[in-house]
Amino acid sequence: MKPFQTFLFLISVVSVILLISYSLSIQEIKLLDKFTIKSINIESWLNIKDIEYADISNIIDDNKVDEPEIAPTIKLVKTDTIIIKDTLKILPKAALKPELLKAKVHKLEFSPNSKNSLHNFFKTLLRSNKTVHVLHIGDSQIEGDRITAFVRNKFQKKFGGSGVGLVPAKRLVPAFSMLHSSSDNWERYSVAKYSHKEYYNRAGIMGNFCRYAPFYNDSIGNDSIVYTAWVKLKKSNSSYALDRRFNNIKLFYGNNKKPVIIELFDGDKQLSFKSALSTPGIEIFKYSFKTQPKNLTIKFTGKDSPDIYGISIEGSRGVNFDNIAIRGSSGTFFGKINQLVSKKMLTNLNTQMLILEFGGNSVPYINSQKQADRYGRWFQRQLSLLKNKMPGSTIIVIGPADMSFKKDGNYISYPSLKYIRIAMKNATSNANCIYWDMFEAMGGENSMPEWVNAKPKLASSDYTHFTSRGAKIIANMFYNALIFEYNEFLKEKDKQKNKSIN
Repeated sequence: MKPFQTFLFLISVVSVILLISYSLSIQEIKLLDKFTIKSINIESWLNIKDIEYADISNIIDDNKVDEPEIAPTIKLVKTDTIIIKDTLKILPKAALKPELLKAKVHKLEFSPNSKNSLHNFFKTLLRSNKTVHVLHIGDSQIEGDRITAFVRNKFQKKFGGSGVGLVPAKRLVPAFSMLHSSSDNWERYSVAKYSHKEYYNRAGIMGNFCRYAPFYNDSIGNDSIVYTAWVKLKKSNSSYALDRRFNNIKLFYGNNKKPVIIELFDGDKQLSFKSALSTPGIEIFKYSFKTQPKNLTIKFTGKDSPDIYGISIEGSRGVNFDNIAIRGSSGTFFGKINQLVSKKMLTNLNTQMLILEFGGNSVPYINSQKQADRYGRWFQRQLSLLKNKMPGSTIIVIGPADMSFKKDGNYISYPSLKYIRIAMKNATSNANCIYWDMFEAMGGENSMPEWVNAKPKLASSDYTHFTSRGAKIIANMFYNALIFEYNEFLKEKDKQKNKSIN
């Protein structure tokens, strides 16, 4: 065959394939549930069909508007893969009015009577003479104290408070708010790991506990082995100023079958010595510092390890937002943890609000409304359980962010997001809680690619997680939603006061 004839033959074959592909309504053909033949779609091949991405420019501009407090500038610091830098510009105070804030904010969604619980929370902040805790519990989207730290700082500046709140004995990723290190013999047991299933009912409200020694067995216990371990906590120069100030520590521990010595040091100086007797439940070791330690070390020595449920670093009064990240969790673990341990932790911390940020880990595995509804029922049971544990408290659910997957060369939103959001909103409403739609707040469908492609990047290349810069913008949006409701609460309070005077 001559070259020209060969060329014509190839052109004819390609043309036929393209015409057939264009006319096909089925994009994929599965064979024996193992193999997939994917047709070439002429629209995607020639890039005729463009994906319409959300315009997020107004969202970024809107969130330059802040409540009338100047956010501190955070030095650029690299902690593993996390980069923290304050990028929010501050407008003149004349522009920072509640009316303008109302126009800019993506508001909370209330179910019947849930607004009353939020107003009660604000009343508690204004009246309390001790520390009030808000537990921000979520998946890997909040790891490294991202999102939480920004909101914590804003609330502490407004209502008082200091310290970073709850931290585990062993961290999975660094947090810029406090330098944290621990000895190599710590093991972390999480409710998000199936391999830890037999230990689920030992975890507290943080969804995990840490140990530095094997689980003690009375029949084969070796009393000749003495274990030691340590946790070191030190202020970070890259944190918010209020994160660095604290004068109280609370250590939540239990389940040690042999006595354990707990020591506190500031550098080489011993501050406290406690002999913790064996206990089947939970104990709380508290210590108030006369002078804030520069290099706080908690040292453990004994023939067994207690389960360490959490360490709270806090001030004497005000508010604290605790960052509790449980990587891989869908938020349906609260029925699996130890109810007595978690109840005692919640009570001792004076917990007045829970912020639950979940849903993202379920997105890739849910393909229908039916599956999403099942997840919603599980999630509603968690909310009801927590409300029974904390009667009168406030629970806010933050739904999943936009998440993208690649299809025909373009990144688009997972179809399951719409099902999951509906299911989570219904669950939140049925449990009489409050919902904040992060998906809509960041721009809605197909907004994630715009966050990824922003200069500088606001989301990472996995099209799932925010960068530290993007996390701060989301945190500011959520804070604005809360502070808008606080301003509304103050207006209502003034109305009631004026009525009583008249």
